[in-house]
Parts: sequence; structure tokens; C-alpha cells
Amino acid sequence: MARVALLIGVSDYGPGFNWLPGVGKDLVAMQRVLQHPEMGGFTEVEVLKNPDPLTMQVAIATLFNAQTRQPDDLVLLYFSGHYVSDRYGRFYFPTRLTCKNPNGELVAPTAIPANLVKNIMNDSPAEQQVVILDCCVDNSMVVDEWTQNPMMGNLQQQLGGIGRVILTAGNTATECSHKGFELSTYTHYLVEGIETGAADLDRDRKISVAEMHQYIRRRLGETSTNLAPNIHALDDPQQIYLAQATIRRTALWWLENATLNTAIVAHSKGTDDRGTDWEADRQSTVAVLTSEMQEKTVEDDLVQRQPKSWLGAVTLTVLAVLGIAYGATRWQDLRQLSMSETIAADTTYNHQVPTVLEHVNTVWSLAFSPDSQILASCGNDRAIKLWSLKTGELIRTIPDAHAGAIWSVAIDPGGDKLISGSSDRTIKVWNLQTGKPIRTLRGHTDAVRAVAVSPDDKHIVSGSSDRTIKVWDLSTGVLLRTLSGHTSAVRAVAISPNGYTIVSGGADNLVRVWNLNTGQLLSTLQGHTSRVIAIAMSPDGNIVASGGNDNTIRLWNLQTGDLLHTLKGHSDHINSLAFRADGQVLISGAEDHSIKLWNPRSGDLFNTLSKHDEDVYAVAISPDGKTLASADKAGEIKLGQ
Repeated sequence: MARVALLIGVSDYGPGFNWLPGVGKDLVAMQRVLQHPEMGGFTEVEVLKNPDPLTMQVAIATLFNAQTRQPDDLVLLYFSGHYVSDRYGRFYFPTRLTCKNPNGELVAPTAIPANLVKNIMNDSPAEQQVVILDCCVDNSMVVDEWTQNPMMGNLQQQLGGIGRVILTAGNTATECSHKGFELSTYTHYLVEGIETGAADLDRDRKISVAEMHQYIRRRLGETSTNLAPNIHALDDPQQIYLAQATIRRTALWWLENATLNTAIVAHSKGTDDRGTDWEADRQSTVAVLTSEMQEKTVEDDLVQRQPKSWLGAVTLTVLAVLGIAYGATRWQDLRQLSMSETIAADTTYNHQVPTVLEHVNTVWSLAFSPDSQILASCGNDRAIKLWSLKTGELIRTIPDAHAGAIWSVAIDPGGDKLISGSSDRTIKVWNLQTGKPIRTLRGHTDAVRAVAVSPDDKHIVSGSSDRTIKVWDLSTGVLLRTLSGHTSAVRAVAISPNGYTIVSGGADNLVRVWNLNTGQLLSTLQGHTSRVIAIAMSPDGNIVASGGNDNTIRLWNLQTGDLLHTLKGHSDHINSLAFRADGQVLISGAEDHSIKLWNPRSGDLFNTLSKHDEDVYAVAISPDGKTLASADKAGEIKLGQ
């Protein structure tokens, strides 16, 4: 197993960006702790400062090279510099040539687009990938014209993938990270956590990515910074280890920072029998540990050295207190870790947001933008509506968007296009920002009941009452292939997170699995006793959820086709399904007027929400996991948090 890292820092920029002098120090500090054999233990650490676009692209491609990487390798990409995006929220890795035009907009060819980096990472066989973005947002950054906020919420869609964890500093325009310390604030605590071993929260002598994130959040909580670090992962970030820790390093740090531990705080306030002499004795203890335990662990020293003075006894006592304190807090520490810190594990969505969102007739479909700022809706009134999640206000209505009822809407992962499918047999692609049509796709011979967009932003998949599934090129509208196999209307389609597989549900009671690139039928999942109306894919791509007119939800293993669970609880047809971004919750909406929250791993029912007086036809959950949207037969849309 190899541990390799590429550290990129950009301090110099073209017109429109401020100079960031602290970037060089970030790179030096990260290189020091990562390549140290007792800390990061990385076998290769390459440093790249102020590269041009081609040099950066080649370095990233070399880091993840499919010819040299192995499945068990750990590959780390670290970036320190400005956070750069275009007006549509698409993230770019800036270079020394990156600049803005006179209108304050990014000159895109001077930077490396995130989707290019994502494709490179997706092609790598390395199954453990870590991306750390210590990025600074400047005050001149282009913002979303609707929300007036930097569009930073869709990094998971733009860079995420299976086996990949993304750590972000979450710097704001008012709190640029490159100040306050010799290093940037975020990198300062990142280095501290590795160098001291203090980020080893569960004391197993290994520092996972999840532990590091939690440690940095705690340390930032002790300061007045406005940083909001985040973690994005489809898999368990506890299983990827950034560094190792020794008891000696960890104990030394905790002794030197005793006020951070409540047990030692009591001593420092004079509640032990030595009173106010404790601080002097603590400093002496630190000196002893530093000089006498250079190459040994604390445990070895305690066995080999008998306490010869009151100072030795204090050392034993303090270390014992630390062990007890760690043990008592271990569960609380680890239970706070989640796949995404934006999602609370116990979120019930019971709180109804006091907004009025509605159509004049049945709402058939809902879709959130990747940054969780916009909700799109469509229905029988032939209109598409765009709503601001921040204000609850209607942003735009596209009246008579189609010549018939609009059955399905989707927003592409890039966040700049909206796709709709209608009973008028067409699919339309719209500019999400302006509401203007881009193109119309024709080819189905009956109503288009479902549309989906591939994670790589290249394909549209549509399902129709003509019993076919079609795959289209998103950028050109060209029909690439038609998939035939269902013997009745195709009511639902979904695409796997890796973009290789289509799952469809039909009125023939079947769920079918297809290869997106070849159109080959891979498997047929049988079990439903009536029409399949809804399909959803888990974020890790392992579970397919299907629901329909037999009032059940069935969970399948995508790879084997095995039925995992049959969920029973709804008393009427199930019309819509959605997974939360962390994969921990499955949402269902049905004609019994209820919304149910399920544990997809165990099949247990978490909660039942009764928000509607009519049949529920659509449910959706925002990518940040904070908002649940549902819509009904009367045209009402409700939001829960």
C-alpha cells in the first residue's frame, strides 16, 4: 500500500484576485507532517506552488495515474488558495494565471474545472482518495444572482465519488483563512492535529479523516473565526486514515493544553491538595516527559520507571485522568461524526416551513439544485416554477412550458440546466438562470413520464409510456440509444452515482437494470405485484429502492439483484422515493397522504409525517439534507426541516 500526496498552493494570481502570501507556509507545514514517518507516513509528497494550468493538470493526472496506482493506495490532494467558481457555481482549481474579466467573472481557461479533476479521480483504481480544500473566498467573488451568496454548496456533486472524502475549510469573505496564525487557520489546526496526535479522538493511535474534521471543528469553536469546515463523503470517512499518533505525542499536547480538559481544569483552579502550585508542577511534568520519553510511548515509560517523587505521581495521576476523560467522551465524540456535517443524524423534518408554494393543479415532480438553494416543481398546469429555498419566494414561472402535463423535472449536477419531460412526448432543456429554452428533444412516441441526468453531466435518460428508455447527449440533444424491454409504460428512471447504470421501473411490475453506455440489459428484479411508479438509488450506488401500486417499497442489492427488505407501512400507492445524501434515510410519499422516513440499512421506520390533506405525488430532499419538500394532488408544496 502506497501513501502519496500532492500539495498545491497558489499565492499569485492574475487581475481580479488578491495575493495570498501565507500559501507557501501552508505547503511547507503540510509536507513536514505528511512525510514524517511517525506522523503522516506518506511515501511520496510532491509540492507544487503557483503552477500554470497545464503543469497542474499533468501533476493531478500523475497523482491518480491508473497505471501506477493500486486499489489499496491512499491518494491525497491538498489545495491552498482562492476558492474560484463561475457564475453558475461550478468550482475551479485556480492557477497562477487565473484572472477575472472586466465584469468580474472568471476567465475559465485560466483554471482547472472540477469536473476534469473528478474524471481523473474516477478513473483511478485507488479506493481511498482524500481532497482537502483550504480555500479563501474573496469579497469580489461572483455570487448567485438570486441568493446573493457564493455558490459553494455543491462540491459533493462536482468532486465527490465512491471511496472519496472531501474536507473544506468553509472560509467566508469576512474571514479569509490566511491570517491570525503563521499558517492559514484551517491548515494550522490540520497540522496541529497530526503533529501532536490530538486529533486521535478515539485513542486507537490512528487519525481518520472523520476524526481530523471533528478535531478542527472543535478547535475552531474555541476561537472567534467564522470558518465553517465541512466534510463530504459517500463512504465512511472513519475508515480512511490520514496519520498515526503515539500516546507520547498526544499526552504531551494534552498536558500542554490542560485547560481544554475539564478534569484538569479543576486542578488548575486549585481544587487539588497542592492548590495554586499545580501550574508549576504541570510545567515540570511536561519537561520531564519531553526529555525522558523521546523514543518511547507513555505506557513503556510507566512500566520501566517507578515514580521517585511527588512529580512522578502527578504524571501517573494526570495520564490516568486523561484516559478516563477520553473514555468517557469517546462515544460522544464519534457519534457526532457523520457523512456530512450539514445533516443532523436525528433530523425528523417535522418543522414545517411557513411558506406558500403551490400550483393550480397536481404537482407531479420536484427537484433541488445542487447547491440546495432552488426548488423546481412541475405538474398538470403545464408550468415549471422555481422557488428560492432561502426566502421561500417564487423566483420564476415558466408558463405553458409544454403543450401537456409535465410529469418530471431534473436539474443537472452543474446547476445550470433544467430538464423536463411531458405528456406532449417531448423533453426540454432549459437555462436554469434565465428560464429560457435551450433545445427540445423529440423521439418518444408517447408521454415522457420520467427524466434523469447522469452525475457526469453528459447524459439525459428518459422513460416513456411508449415502453422505451432513451439516452440523450445533454450538450447536443442527440439521441444516443434506445433501450427496449419493458412490456408496459416506463414510469421511473434513475442513474447510479458512478454513471454506469440505469435502473427503470415499469407498469409491467418490473425493475430493470441497464448499462448506460451500451444499452445492455443487465438484470431484471421481480417481486412487485403491481405497477412500479418510483425508483431511487442510494448515494453509494449499492441499493435500489422501488415503490408502486402494491403499497410496498422494495430494497434491492444493485450488484447481486437480491431483495434486501420489503417495507410495509403505507396503505395506498407509493408515488415517489428519495434518498438523503448521506444514505442514512429513505423518504417515501404515497396516496395515503403521508410521508415516511425509513432506515434503508435495516428497513426500520423512523418517522411518519402527515403534512398533506391530499395524495402525495412527489418528495425530494435537498443535497445538504436540511430540507424535505413534498407535493400533492391539490398543487400544494410543503417544506419540512
